[in-house]
Amino acid sequence: MKLDHDCVRDVMLTIEEEFNLNTRLHAEQFSQLPRLKDYPYENVLYALIKLKEGGLINAGVLSHSDGTEVIVSSLTYEGHQLLDNIRDNAVWQKTKQAASKLESVSLSILGELAVIYVKQFLGLN
Repeated sequence: MKLDHDCVRDVMLTIEEEFNLNTRLHAEQFSQLPRLKDYPYENVLYALIKLKEGGLINAGVLSHSDGTEVIVSSLTYEGHQLLDNIRDNAVWQKTKQAASKLESVSLSILGELAVIYVKQFLGLN
């Protein structure tokens, strides 16, 4: 399954916007929040699993015979770092445009591209 980068960004934005220190949601409930309800459930679930594997979110992942269950709780420090660089819509659009020159780009490369554009917007280059 391919990782949907827009979905990843929206998952991270949703966690930041909707969660407080005591919030815990199962992936099915989470996927119905306003920013995510238009994505297929499988895309949201896959994004959550990969974000957990990448150390960008705190979540519990349980695999069992009925499928995979994810309980979402928060962004990690690294998750906040990435989100802060891809949050701005102008930066995100430029980042995606640059990445579209290749068939596939990792999330870490997207983060590095975003840093370049953030610095450009701030006049730090």
